[in-house]
Parts: sequence; C-alpha cells; structure tokens
Amino acid sequence: MKVAYSAVIGGLGDTIHSYAVWTKMGSIADDEVLFITAEPEETRMELPGNVVRITSTIKRGGRFRYALSRVRFEFHNFRSIMRHKELDAVYARYRTFDVSTVLACKLRRVPMALEINGFPSQEVQNRITLKLAIAMNRVFEKFLFRRAIKINMIDEIQVAEFKRMYPNADHSKLIVIPNGYDPDIFHPRDRVECRKELNITSERPLLLFVGALEAWQGLPNLVEAMKEIDADLLIVGDGSLEDELKGQVGEAGLEDRITFVGRVPFEQVPVYINASDVCLVTLPKERTAFTMKIREYLACGRPVVATRNPMTERLADDGTVVAIEDNEPAMIVEAVNGLISDDARMKEVSEKGIAFTATTNSWEDSAREIWELLEEIVKER
Repeated sequence: MKVAYSAVIGGLGDTIHSYAVWTKMGSIADDEVLFITAEPEETRMELPGNVVRITSTIKRGGRFRYALSRVRFEFHNFRSIMRHKELDAVYARYRTFDVSTVLACKLRRVPMALEINGFPSQEVQNRITLKLAIAMNRVFEKFLFRRAIKINMIDEIQVAEFKRMYPNADHSKLIVIPNGYDPDIFHPRDRVECRKELNITSERPLLLFVGALEAWQGLPNLVEAMKEIDADLLIVGDGSLEDELKGQVGEAGLEDRITFVGRVPFEQVPVYINASDVCLVTLPKERTAFTMKIREYLACGRPVVATRNPMTERLADDGTVVAIEDNEPAMIVEAVNGLISDDARMKEVSEKGIAFTATTNSWEDSAREIWELLEEIVKER
C-alpha cells in the first residue's frame, strides 16, 4: 500500500509530531511513503529511505510572504498527488483552505483521512482579518468533512468540541488515535549533568517553556508572573510573538532571569526539560488542547504547572500536574512559588508524571494505528 502525508508544518510541536509519526511509518509501510509538506528549510529533519520528501518551502517574514508560500504549496500538493497515480490513500493534517488535497483526491478517486489537532477559531485572538478568513473557511470545511472517509480527532475532548462546532457533520466518521511520545528520548536524566551540558550555572530554580511563541500559548502572562517568582525561565522555541515578548522582558527588567533560547534540535529538547525544575503550560483555559509538551515533560519526570481545561482535568484532579484555573499572572505566581518551595510535593508530582506516561501511546503505537486506519479506508473504497 502506497500512502501520502499532506501537511503544512513549521511550529515546534507540529514538526515533532509529523516527523515522529512518519519516521515510524517508514518502518511499518510495505511501499514508499510520500511526505508532502510545506515547511521552513531550518525545520527539516531526517527521514528514513522509503519516506520520500516532496517539500515546498514556507517563507517567514510577514503575512503576505507566508500567504504566497501557502498558495504555492497548494499547487505543489495538488500536482504531487495527481502525479503519483499508484497512490492508495492520503492522510492530511487539517489546515485552513486545504482545497488541493480535497480536489486531487476527488479527481483521482483516492480515499482521504483527515487529522485535526486543533481548531483555528481557538488560535485567533482579536485579529479581525483572520477571524474573517476563519468564517470563510467554515463554509469550505463542510465540503472537506464530507470528502474525508475518517477524521482523527486525537482525543475525546476534541471529539466533543467537533460535535459542538459542527452539529450537522457526519459524526460516525470521527475516531481517536492519540498523539504519542518517544520513550527512547523522553525519559528522566541526571539534572546536574544536563545543566552542565547546557552550561547553566545559576543556583536559582529553573522554569521551562518549550513550544511555539504564539498568542494562544499565554506567554505574556507568564512573563508578567516572573516579576513575582524568584527563579530563572528558559523559553525554547520561536514564533511570531518573539519580538513582542523580548520587548516585554526588557521593559520589566527581567533580561537576567528570562532567556530566549530559540529553536533547538529535537534531540536537545529532553536535555532542556531534564535540566529544569518545573515545566510550564500556560494556555488560556478556553483552549481545549492536551499539548504534546505535557506528555514529554511528564515522561522526563519534571513537575508541570498547567492551566486546567477539559484535557488536563483528570491529571489536575489526581495531582499529576499542578493546575491553575486560568493563566492569570497571579495564579501562575501562586502555583509556581508553592511548588518550588515544597521538595516533597515536587517529588510526588514527578513520580506521578512518570507513571502516567508509561500508560500512554508511543509514536510507534500512533503510527501503527494510523497505518491500520489507512488500510481500512482503502478496503472500503
């Protein structure tokens, strides 16, 4: 069976997700796999030999430049699917206005499965032009959801959100294949050795955020909270909010305690996690997402402070994460200060996190379930 993956990637989370799953897919597939993506040159990672990269470059540096890159990719994606006439199925990561995958699959009569990791409406905050685009995309989505044979929602909370947002869609198409993590990379390591490797010499507690520097992450509130927390903060990742955040840090006089590390190679991420004392997920409570970073933080045995939302509810209730009711600065201050001053609680939360991740999917598990899904929709064709 020959399959293709179609996606626009570039953020730290979606890059890790895409490469992790489709690297594992290479060892499962009995034919070559097409990796049709739009991504910045600097984010590209190695792929196994039977995973064929067909990549268009996403240009950063402003909305207009990015939009042109997206348009170019849609032509590139359409052409790639149409040219490979031996394709049996396409697995597409949801993106706004994905006309090319829908049209190519329809013309080629190739079954398509869709993966939804989050809804654009949850990522738009007070940006009128984008809100208008999302409203227009909602019209297109009806066609997209009709065309998809199956829709992978990642988790049950996303299923419930989908049903609420799209009450007239065919809900029998919805399935759940959870995101995973790589236990060979994300596991507890010696904190002192990790700090030596990263040349960290400060004696203050070390806080960590890893991810895209975008509005939905709640990072301005985290920076504000750092005024009242006696700790250092490392921010690993990049994104459109970087300059604004650096300006905020400068105005607050926190340059000596908040460090912007930038994007790092994937294999270095667990080193940063294990070097830290507490890891942070400060999403607004309205964002119903269980981000991959929580699982990776917990797998490394790091205590996590996370906003309570439907996806973190169970972990918050049993004490696997330290929950804040919203990402208000005062709430972040109270939770972090309470945790870093209580060694016994730090140890307890750490042990619960390790136990939790032992029961969850690895990326290999997720890749195998996706492969079985694609086999199923090919048989149903």
